[in-house]
Amino acid sequence: EMSNGDFAGPPLGKDVSLEERSQTYLKWVRDLVPHMSDAEFQKHLVPKYKLWEQRLCASPDGDFFVPLREGKASIVTGHIKTFDERGILMESGEYVECDIVAAATGLNLHSNAPMADMQVSVDGKPYVASEHRIFRDCMISDVPNF
Repeated sequence: EMSNGDFAGPPLGKDVSLEERSQTYLKWVRDLVPHMSDAEFQKHLVPKYKLWEQRLCASPDGDFFVPLREGKASIVTGHIKTFDERGILMESGEYVECDIVAAATGLNLHSNAPMADMQVSVDGKPYVASEHRIFRDCMISDVPNF
């Protein structure tokens, strides 16, 4: 569970339910982009999964939202069909001209999740991530007591 000191978001007490925590967080983010319509906010900044059940990328100082508020940046949400020298063609048919494309999520993922660089074996057999299923980053199929 996240403590209030883990990020500079809305103040949350220890006894706050997951639903209250989620609503407080979304309200905090919503307040950072007052110019954005409710439909845009829902499309671009509200995840399709329940908050805290998957990784959540946060902007600790809210600085991600400054260029959005100033009209110097925009968000495009969707699936990329292709790139060319001027921008991105989305699956929807929308063409987005851009000077720079950051082709990364910002998360550094290891190919041997969740063991990273550790060499782990179970019953003498090396652990290979692609041969296992991971549930909520704490239970791994065929790996006891992880």
